[in-house]
Amino acid sequence: VYEPRVVKLFARHYQTGQTIPDELLQRLHLAQNCFQAHRTQVQVACAMFDHEFHGPYPLTQS
Repeated sequence: VYEPRVVKLFARHYQTGQTIPDELLQRLHLAQNCFQAHRTQVQVACAMFDHEFHGPYPLTQS
């Protein structure tokens, strides 16, 4: 969850009850797309693996 209004509803310090600071929310928002290319590559690899083992047409000629 990266919507500041939503995060502020539940993101509180466990001892003080203070809400998460706006600066930290902004940094979380900026980091949201960090490593997105890697996550996409992993997702494609998983899809290829799934297709190879469960698809009707294998990716390689065997």
